[in-house]
Amino acid sequence: LRILTDLDKEYRDAEFTLTADLEQADQMNLEAILTLKDTDGKPVMTASSAPDNGIFRGTYRITNPYKWSDEKPYLYTVTLELKQDDKVLERIERSLGFRKIEIRQRQMYVNGKRTKLAGACRHEIDPLTGRANTMRHAEQDVKLLKAANLNYIRTSHYPPCRELLDAADRIGMYVEVEAP
Repeated sequence: LRILTDLDKEYRDAEFTLTADLEQADQMNLEAILTLKDTDGKPVMTASSAPDNGIFRGTYRITNPYKWSDEKPYLYTVTLELKQDDKVLERIERSLGFRKIEIRQRQMYVNGKRTKLAGACRHEIDPLTGRANTMRHAEQDVKLLKAANLNYIRTSHYPPCRELLDAADRIGMYVEVEAP
């Protein structure tokens, strides 16, 4: 499952493209139902399609969505249901923020506004357990960094746990994932 978002030149309207690859989908008579909901759980859009050569793909235009930034981390919920003969086989739910990051003349812009990064490097480490079970500290770590008036985390040379990335999305923190 891959979801990409983009904003138009005025940073007003957005589109997102969802692609899901499923082996043998054409032979299974599947239908994909996609729903985008706001933070109140109200549907913003719904679409359905059948696979084409095992791939579900759609690009959807959203008029003037709330934009995600470190100061206003607004997240929508995307739900993809795979159905076969009205029976739900799988349900995948992800958070989605609409934002556009650009570099212009060595300056970073988020949704057309110049943004300054203030951050720290973070290793997944606990003084008692080492690198084990660091996901239970992820949310607290992001909250502490945000409370210290930071908006940026640079991770270490291994992938961060998903809990850290989810907390950063919810709380409003930019994350640079260092490549191994």
